[in-house]
Amino acid sequence: MSYSVDTFTDYILFFGSSSLVGKGALENLLDINFYIKNVSDIQGKLDSLTEIKGDVVLNKHVFCVNRRSIAEEKSFMKTIDYINMRSVTWKGGRYYLRSRKEKDTEKRAPSPNTFCYDAFEEGFIKNTTEEKGNDNFSFTYNQKQFSYALHYACGKEKGLGIIYNFTVTQMIIPRSENWPRLLSRIFSGTRKLEKFDTNNKTYVPGKNLPNLCDIRTMVCSLGSTSARVRKTQVPNSFADYYLPFTLAQEFTNTTDKKLVVITAFNNDFLSKTFEYFRTKAKLENDLDESLPNKLKELVILRPGPMCGQHGNPINVGLGQENSNLLEKILYYPRYLLVYKKQYIGEVRRVGLRTKLSEIIASSIYRMPGSALLGYAVPVSKVSYVASLMAIERKSKEAGPKLEVISSYQIDMIA
Repeated sequence: MSYSVDTFTDYILFFGSSSLVGKGALENLLDINFYIKNVSDIQGKLDSLTEIKGDVVLNKHVFCVNRRSIAEEKSFMKTIDYINMRSVTWKGGRYYLRSRKEKDTEKRAPSPNTFCYDAFEEGFIKNTTEEKGNDNFSFTYNQKQFSYALHYACGKEKGLGIIYNFTVTQMIIPRSENWPRLLSRIFSGTRKLEKFDTNNKTYVPGKNLPNLCDIRTMVCSLGSTSARVRKTQVPNSFADYYLPFTLAQEFTNTTDKKLVVITAFNNDFLSKTFEYFRTKAKLENDLDESLPNKLKELVILRPGPMCGQHGNPINVGLGQENSNLLEKILYYPRYLLVYKKQYIGEVRRVGLRTKLSEIIASSIYRMPGSALLGYAVPVSKVSYVASLMAIERKSKEAGPKLEVISSYQIDMIA
């Protein structure tokens, strides 16, 4: 008996996945609960089907480009949240997510339509011998692959099998000024991943990377920090304008592209007074007006001061775990000293202005009159809305679509 599947493959190109907003956005894009709660993506795909004979397979590929490797073997697997899921419809029936059948909880073997269950690989990407006319490049990558098999039911007789296959590929290219010119060469449609074979201790040709024309969505949360500027002596405008804009130029090689970009709250006074806001305003304007091919969808998020913590959390224990109250009191001066030392270290690492912005944002969030300083919003909400805009169904409007989402709107949406 033949077994057929309906397969949909979505690619997302992500720049800034190691940033404060980017980390959360990437987590969402790889979170099964994010998709079963926001069902517009799967609903749109079901609406396009006139007949379903087997499983519906959704392949979700996220390509992250970073200067250094971030949490290579981190597991993104999540326990499915059956309580907050939303139903889907197909041919007049309403289908609800049910607990997976016992056979669906088993590991699925690799096949053309599914990946290994929670697998990890690493290797490198390099130019081929046929590219002798171009400058050489070679860099490492790591990749996580994991799957979920979901069962949606409509009554006792009707059911839908939906398989989510997630792949996140992190490409480590230390010199970010090279990213734009390498983009079309990496995503040429013929470039292969050179996977490291742990059994034979050698590199073997892996899967082809997609063509840039087939990557329809890009998320950009790049931006400068005072500490980074001080350390590298690279001007703010490089990360705040030049790099995002040149990446968008390379990305828009067709007219069916969508860009989700995080900028900053703004108004006429700020744009005329402060260079940072003037740069962000220029980026927004040029993304809308000056790209070689106009974006089909441009989504601009303008968060105000963000409530969140840059850098690493400070963890200082108040004495040993089994210490009594008196021992903790005696240890308290030492605790304050260690905490202060770690805090100063973090301030130096991320920048004083960044830390002050965090403190101000947390203190004015939803306070009366705080909008005068820019409507503060939790960074988790900015990440959530950025992810939501990335997976929403493509616009059906004939012309280009521009959507600007303010900090207040971000707070209300999430």
